[in-house]
Amino acid sequence: MSSSPPQPTQSTKRPLEEASSPSRATDQPDAKRPALDKILKNDEEAKSAKPSEDADTDKNGDEASNGAKTDDADAATGDAGADDKLAAAGAGSSSAAAHDETSWIHIRAVISSPEAATIIGKGGENVSNIRKMSNAKCTVSDYQKGAVERILTVSGIVDAVAKAFGLIIRTLNNEPLTETSTASSKTYPLRLLIPHILIGSIIGKGGARIREIQEASGARLNASDSCLPMSSERSLVVMGVADAVHIATYYVGSTLLEQLNERFGGPAASAYATRSGAPAGSIPGVRPK
Repeated sequence: MSSSPPQPTQSTKRPLEEASSPSRATDQPDAKRPALDKILKNDEEAKSAKPSEDADTDKNGDEASNGAKTDDADAATGDAGADDKLAAAGAGSSSAAAHDETSWIHIRAVISSPEAATIIGKGGENVSNIRKMSNAKCTVSDYQKGAVERILTVSGIVDAVAKAFGLIIRTLNNEPLTETSTASSKTYPLRLLIPHILIGSIIGKGGARIREIQEASGARLNASDSCLPMSSERSLVVMGVADAVHIATYYVGSTLLEQLNERFGGPAASAYATRSGAPAGSIPGVRPK
């Protein structure tokens, strides 16, 4: 039984963002969301500018006689309308990013056939809940007769993908999707598939990067020394409770996204496999034959 993820420690080489934790029992733990933080900051600036507008409204109200209350009501309605528009714009920008597939990253994992059935659930209920709560797309490769393993592909913005993996671990461990991990939570070895050309960035020089991710998340990460049979991918096992896997996959995804943007023209290069698990495009760094 694993203990709950420790608090992230400060790194002198490349400090990671401090992992967030839920403030309420019903909150789903999220990794850092810079875009959302920016939207909230804009909301605060708008609200701080509002008192001066209210002061002007009060002054005009003192000069007016019979129509003062009506003017104040109109001004209040206008302010409320502006706040609603600002909130709608923030939600719209976040929603647009989530639906812009060119900004999506695609991370694959190996799961057993029984685990695939659990993730999908009766009538697709489980995978549907995971998709709704994370805003990520989750697909499982088609069943092949005699196959004992299948490929799980999770696609979306990095934050959504990480959240989906946390929910997947909860589903596999038969844990409530809305509760945080505790000292009694089960651990799970999530086996990610990472292109050989990219896994070095996750390991880092002398293993520095992978140690940072472990310290920040509380999960244990182990990269295979060689590629899988008949493949140009290596396995990266992320071992931990659901919250730890969630945070670790966020940093793994962020590192991959950085490399994909710098070296391969964007995250779309990570979409190199079809629903059947067979290659659909060139794996990053591997020339097609």
